[in-house]
Amino acid sequence: MNTSSRFTEQLSILVLLIYFLIFVPYTCGAATGPTYYEHPDLMQIIIGGLFALVLWYTAKTLKKIDTNQNEIFQRLRNVEIGFAELHAEHKMKVGTHK
Repeated sequence: MNTSSRFTEQLSILVLLIYFLIFVPYTCGAATGPTYYEHPDLMQIIIGGLFALVLWYTAKTLKKIDTNQNEIFQRLRNVEIGFAELHAEHKMKVGTHK
């Protein structure tokens, strides 16, 4: 399983968790009695946890982007050095250096 599909799976689980924690009790709460909407301290903990989770995914994603970008630039430098060497060898072999 590659990282993008794993990230998509984790994101879908997060969306389902938000749906079941917030929207389902809100729609069913009127018929069943009091819900945790009457407890602001619990709501602060839930919203803070979800916010921290989103920040953690953001930091994780940015770290992966930075790592991949460094790897890509290192590969590009290696290709550039190899190309310069081949170009110099070609000029020496053909004798067209000026």
